[in-house]
Amino acid sequence: MAHDLNGNGVDVLVPQLGLRDANLLRPYSLRRPATWLLPGARNLTGRISHLRQGHPVALLSEENLLGPPGNVIRGNFYKNSLLLKILGDLARRTPTTLYLSVRSPATFLPSIYAESLRHEAAPAGGFDNVIRWVSRRAPRWSGLVSDLKAAAPSARLVIWRYEDFRNNDAAILSELCGIKVALPAEPADTLRTQSGSANAVRLAERLGPEMEADERRRRVHEIYTDPGSAGPPFRPFPPDLIKSLELSYELDLHEIRRISPGSLMEFGGPRATYAA
Repeated sequence: MAHDLNGNGVDVLVPQLGLRDANLLRPYSLRRPATWLLPGARNLTGRISHLRQGHPVALLSEENLLGPPGNVIRGNFYKNSLLLKILGDLARRTPTTLYLSVRSPATFLPSIYAESLRHEAAPAGGFDNVIRWVSRRAPRWSGLVSDLKAAAPSARLVIWRYEDFRNNDAAILSELCGIKVALPAEPADTLRTQSGSANAVRLAERLGPEMEADERRRRVHEIYTDPGSAGPPFRPFPPDLIKSLELSYELDLHEIRRISPGSLMEFGGPRATYAA
């Protein structure tokens, strides 16, 4: 995907790869990405300039801006007062657009759990902990949308569904980058970020807490991309809970449309489902 966007005039900068490996983010915490938005983040502009490739648009990609994945699997579904304050301050200083991708908890939470294993050891009880708290109360993106609108009322908010991305990637990326993006028909290479099969996740769960951070990332990447650990995808929710979560997600989308009219990007045609 980065290569495809480079061909459309976009420099794609991924902190956990080029920026971190070049030691350009040392003053900033990768586990607290909100610090990038503090006034001192002006220095970050100079730092990332070393990685620019001359394209007119720079896209700084950080999937954990709202918080590390470990927080989510422990039930803290993006309740971050510091981040909200920083975004509010940013929106008051300069015209700001906030982009948010939402996804059904039925697929999002297994994916974020698998991602968390790159950064920390599996908790005692594993994904069963997630099943327990989700069974009590399904997470709602509309709560985050309400918080964002309250914290930064002057900011423009653009929301898209993860499920829409497969068939509408060029339109979504064009909106995100501010320029028209044309992508090849072939799907992007997701080798670096793929979550791994159910077998791979089980292997990653066995890695002990004593492992160093860089070694953990390396080992989990090897496990997730090893053809020998291929198999059925990691889908730990029971069928009845999947149905409940999918229904909750549809209601959540209706609530987002109500509280933030026009923010949700709408596309005709089929959307990816849990089985996709």
